[in-house]
Amino acid sequence: MRTKIAVVFSIVVGIIALFIYGYFPKRLEDQHYVALLQKTQSIATMTAFSTGAALFTEDTAAANEALASACQDSNLVFAVLTNAGGFVFSSYNLDAANQYNFRGIDDSQADPSDHDILATTTPVLHNKRVIGQLFVGMSLSGLHEQIRETKLAILLVSFLVFFGGAIVVYGLTTVLTKPLRQMADTAGRIAEGDLTQRASVQSSDEVGQLATIFNEMVASLASTQKQLQDINAELEKRVEERTRQLARSESALRKSGEQLRALSTHLEKVREDERTYLAREIHDVLGQMLTAINIDIAVAEKHLVKAAPSQPVEQALAQMHTLSDLVQVTIHNIRRLALELRPDVLDSLGLVPALEWQAQEFQRRTGLTCEMHVRTEVSDIDEQRSIALFRIFQEALTNVARHAQATRVEVRFEEVNDFLVLEVTDDGQGIRQSDILNIESLGILGMRERALSLGGEVRIVGKSGCGTTVTVEIPRKREETY
Repeated sequence: MRTKIAVVFSIVVGIIALFIYGYFPKRLEDQHYVALLQKTQSIATMTAFSTGAALFTEDTAAANEALASACQDSNLVFAVLTNAGGFVFSSYNLDAANQYNFRGIDDSQADPSDHDILATTTPVLHNKRVIGQLFVGMSLSGLHEQIRETKLAILLVSFLVFFGGAIVVYGLTTVLTKPLRQMADTAGRIAEGDLTQRASVQSSDEVGQLATIFNEMVASLASTQKQLQDINAELEKRVEERTRQLARSESALRKSGEQLRALSTHLEKVREDERTYLAREIHDVLGQMLTAINIDIAVAEKHLVKAAPSQPVEQALAQMHTLSDLVQVTIHNIRRLALELRPDVLDSLGLVPALEWQAQEFQRRTGLTCEMHVRTEVSDIDEQRSIALFRIFQEALTNVARHAQATRVEVRFEEVNDFLVLEVTDDGQGIRQSDILNIESLGILGMRERALSLGGEVRIVGKSGCGTTVTVEIPRKREETY
């Protein structure tokens, strides 16, 4: 601030000094020039009057005496008296007059700084008739010297005013900015966090009032900071307590989740065991019983054929044929139900053939094209993972048949970086994000729970009009060998 004030003052004083230096010497020079011109004209007029009679009577001595009287002025350079014919009648310093070409002199010069003399011409009259001319030249060297001295004095005064003003401004700005600098230093330390600092109040003027207000603001800030620190400490205590509570709740929730997942896994295993048991019982017991019934029906038909033809026999044979067809349909449905409960190809041939069989069954049942791609050799998959992947595959195909409105399904199954990856893609209408996140979508929740229980995940991505992709990744459990 002090520097800015000093610079501004210096510029203002400099402009004033330049104005004084440029305006007043010129004005003074013009005034002196006018005075000298009037003086020259006065001398010329008086001399022309005093030499008029001598020129008329051609009295050279009288003319010289008149010129000598005028030449007593120290600034007079030359004086030349010419007659009506333009010939020099009397003169003072004729050589200087010829040097300055006195015959071509006007009554005055516009700018005295461009000339060494101030020359004028005055007509010489006798009985109101012009009988000659008087040429007078006054030296301007004195005027020029006086102007130079005046400029030098003005320059010296301007210089002294400039430096004196600079010293005064420096002192004033020091006095004015000292409390402001102290306040700025205090503000800097406060900005670094030291709220114990206070500005020094040295006067009751505006700066002192500013320092007082500043100190009040700092005191208020310190009080607010103390309150915030207390509030922060209290909040930290609450956060710590809440964190401990959340940790306990999270631990309990995690434990509960693990228990629920273990229970879910156990229930899935029990359900698969029940499905296996029911499939075998239905296939073996009911299948054998229905087969036996079908054999008995066939034997009864043979006996009826050998009997004498009659209407009751014909009716009995027709009923036997109908009953045999019904038994065949029942056997077929029992086998289909047994396969849906637990396909024997999953136990006898493994996961990949079971997936291929399920894809063919889906294509036969729905009429949709279902292509299966096994990109790498995948074998030796344990029963738990085989069942999980097969059931997830079944659920994905069921969702396609129910909701996708697709015409084509592509299935990819491979092993990538010790992960079993199953991907099912359809070209249907695309599942909505709200349906993926819907807690009532039990099929999707079941797929995710099966994968999560084995450390895997299920990702479902759908785009409106472009179909849906279901990706299942389950880590493959490997047996270590030594």
